[in-house]
Amino acid sequence: MNQASYGKALIKRLSALVITIGASQMIILSQISLISEYCGLSVAELGMLVAIGTACIMFAGPYWGQRIDRLGAKPVLRFGLITSLLANVVFVGVILLLGLQRLDPSLGFAILICSRIVNGIGAAGIYPSCQSWGVSHTPPEQRMKVLSSLSAAVNIGRVIGPLLALPTLALLSLLKQFPPSLQLTTLLWILILPLFGLWALGGLQGQAVNTDDSKESTAKEPFAVTPYLLFFLAACCTITVSQLQVLLGPVLEDFYHLSALAASKGSAALLVAIAVVAATIQLTVVRRIRSARFGLILGGSLLTVGLICMQALLGGWGALPGLLLIVAGITLMIPAYTSLISASAGTKQGRIFGQLSMVHTGGFTIGFGLGSWLYTHVHSFPLIGLLSSAALLIVVLLICLQSKLTAEGATQEVN
Repeated sequence: MNQASYGKALIKRLSALVITIGASQMIILSQISLISEYCGLSVAELGMLVAIGTACIMFAGPYWGQRIDRLGAKPVLRFGLITSLLANVVFVGVILLLGLQRLDPSLGFAILICSRIVNGIGAAGIYPSCQSWGVSHTPPEQRMKVLSSLSAAVNIGRVIGPLLALPTLALLSLLKQFPPSLQLTTLLWILILPLFGLWALGGLQGQAVNTDDSKESTAKEPFAVTPYLLFFLAACCTITVSQLQVLLGPVLEDFYHLSALAASKGSAALLVAIAVVAATIQLTVVRRIRSARFGLILGGSLLTVGLICMQALLGGWGALPGLLLIVAGITLMIPAYTSLISASAGTKQGRIFGQLSMVHTGGFTIGFGLGSWLYTHVHSFPLIGLLSSAALLIVVLLICLQSKLTAEGATQEVN
């Protein structure tokens, strides 16, 4: 198999693997209400589990980035998948025992915390490994295309997750002779999906390991100036999009006067629609954009128009196009700034993607916490957090567009 054919096969397999990540996330999120009802865990305790796992991913990302550069992506990826699988076995087992009331809730919660810590530490290296491995077998001018394909795979997984969970729940609900907690066995999907990921990983040649430390100095010069602005842009993007996600339900209740159940269903449908729109844009529009700078400009323009539209028409259906324009804008910007960050890293792709993973995860954590707190306590202007982060995002984007880095990165990609 020649290099070009291997590169295409690699991206397909890595995309299939990344789909399992997005699907697993959505399957767990879709079971939150059932877990709370049948396992005796409060929403606050479940939120704590999510926060612990997220914190582990955030702090372990840079460590795994360095291991990727030293060992190659494949060993780190295999370790992450196996660790995640073992942690999920414990997680699902404890959830089922709690649902059947065969385990003390306090002990069960402690074990769940341990499983989320192990899962977070192991899983932190999965997505950076896929990014580093894919970029290492890609010509510079196709870097944005590859990164958008992997990002699209996550969104495809977020669509597939509910499509796996909902029919399973419907089937289990028909089995009246079994206890209702049997519906928690839907979580078994998060054990099957990592096995599929390990299958996708098998047979692929490992990534070459960089041992030439002399090349590191060439990567440090642009790294010292450029990525920090782009990392700030990445943080603003994730802070904004995470607030969009966490505020969908409350906005539907307060501005559209829906019941809690209807708002929950509506927000779930909107999340799926957002994932579909994002994946479609990444697989069509982004793959045809040759300049990262143009991707940033187009994304920022759509984001600005979407913000104005959503804020002006909030409370009516006209706000929906604004929401989708915001999603489209951020979807265009993510692979654009990621490709520029990658171009500035030289041979240390693992390190840079590990750091970017930390920034993204930290941004999501800040966005979820800040957005929900401001929405609850600033009654006169409940969307101030979302609008402020989006405005800051636009300002940082304008600064980035004036910087030498984006101009050089765009020139390198076109050439």
